[in-house]
Amino acid sequence: LTAGASAPELLVRELVDRLSTRFDVSEREEETTRETIAFKLPRGLEAAA
Repeated sequence: LTAGASAPELLVRELVDRLSTRFDVSEREEETTRETIAFKLPRGLEAAA
């Protein structure tokens, strides 16, 4: 079970927490690829940030 763009970490965390109330759950965190890409905000949003 992994988090990603279509399944944010918060939702995965909540699911694991709920599953752990009914099942024996073990967790392991692995980093397979370091994300280094950063995107600039659109011009209209830069001033608001």
